[in-house]
Amino acid sequence: MSMIRVPKLYVVASKIAKSVKEEGASLKELVYSHKYRHFNIKALYALVIETLSRESVLGELLERTRILENEQHLRWDPWLVRVLVTELLWRKQRLPPGGKRMQTVLRYEPGLREELASLEAAGVPVERSAEVNKPRYARVNTLVATYEDVVSDLQHRGWKHRRVFGLSYPDFLDAVAGLREGSFLRDTHLPELLVFPKGTEFFTDPLYRSGAIVLQDKASLLPVHLLNPPPGSVVLDLCAAPGMKTSHIAAVMNNRGTVYAVERNAKRYQTLCEKVEQYGATCVRTLLADALTVNSEQCPGVEYILVDPSCSGSGIVDRVSSATEKQADPARLQRLATVQALLLKHALTGFPAAKRVVYSTCSLDAEENEQVVEEALSHVQSTRAPHRFELGAPFGGEDRWISRGSDEYEHGPRCLYARPRVDLTNGFFVAVFERLPDVAGDVAGESESKQRKLSRKKKKLK
Repeated sequence: MSMIRVPKLYVVASKIAKSVKEEGASLKELVYSHKYRHFNIKALYALVIETLSRESVLGELLERTRILENEQHLRWDPWLVRVLVTELLWRKQRLPPGGKRMQTVLRYEPGLREELASLEAAGVPVERSAEVNKPRYARVNTLVATYEDVVSDLQHRGWKHRRVFGLSYPDFLDAVAGLREGSFLRDTHLPELLVFPKGTEFFTDPLYRSGAIVLQDKASLLPVHLLNPPPGSVVLDLCAAPGMKTSHIAAVMNNRGTVYAVERNAKRYQTLCEKVEQYGATCVRTLLADALTVNSEQCPGVEYILVDPSCSGSGIVDRVSSATEKQADPARLQRLATVQALLLKHALTGFPAAKRVVYSTCSLDAEENEQVVEEALSHVQSTRAPHRFELGAPFGGEDRWISRGSDEYEHGPRCLYARPRVDLTNGFFVAVFERLPDVAGDVAGESESKQRKLSRKKKKLK
């Protein structure tokens, strides 16, 4: 008699969930990829979303029931166990007939339900937070197509281009919130960004397939927009994978100049290389290296630096995470902030030609944002750094941008936040460091100027 195996839907869902969580892969790209196109996409996507959204609660349940510890045949694939438990407790609340692994999970069902009830009784939030009415953003990849060509293609297929000009930022947000099905508009800050109604799908669209548009949230485009390296520049992307911002930098530079893109994880580095090629970013030079060890000898002449390190992700509303994960873990935040500060200080002090450094996170926690900025600026000011930096003030007043950093920190108000319920984007933090004139160079220049004036005076006397 043949053994009944685990349904393939669960196996695939577990592989996708693992790739998203452990390798930083794009959930939607995996779900809609050619590899899995024969699946019921809606069911697959929903199952992965549900599993990842309850990750913290699932971890607690598996630990309390000791299922992985007791059952050796389950240890090799904990993500499959998470998927099965999700289906059992929240999705269909049952499992179909299956082999040994599914039977084992079913045997633990009473204990799993008992521990879930215990968590709920203790007040642990186990439901997903309310959704934000965030639109669909699509960046025109100007390395592949022009803005005009993309808009023309959309209009030819029946899309209505809603034109909005001269609006204040609050009025623009109202226009975005009022988008109707079949219409789109151009973003008020980023001229290459199109805004579509929430839920608009592009994964099978020819514009997406050809690389003419890149599905990228507006907030994640802000760091490169504010870095703004002109064509011909030398740019360093210190934490480059998966490569979305790297390709955006190349587009801003029209593929003229050099972008050094650094990633230390081999799998993420491979993803970076694939994205760079996919989006036609020919000016990018990828480096498999630790960002903290990369120096000006490996990357000579760097003028612009993007520091977008790993973070808690507390601002990402469409990256699935459970309510318990949203609650800040002080120890984890401290570990992340320590590395973040090291990376930012390295960027500010390790590259003699640097003139602008942008630091960004997809976090809404001050420990990873304002506190890191304060620490880095204090370090630069208190050490014999080769040059000094000050914070710029992106976008000016509230008619151009609303959300700023906390005034509890000296430099907080000069930092920028994107807040989901205000800006209709994922949550993001951005700080722009502008290089000040070198004091030593100024003194030397003034001395040289005085010498020239004195020399001219002497000539006149003669």
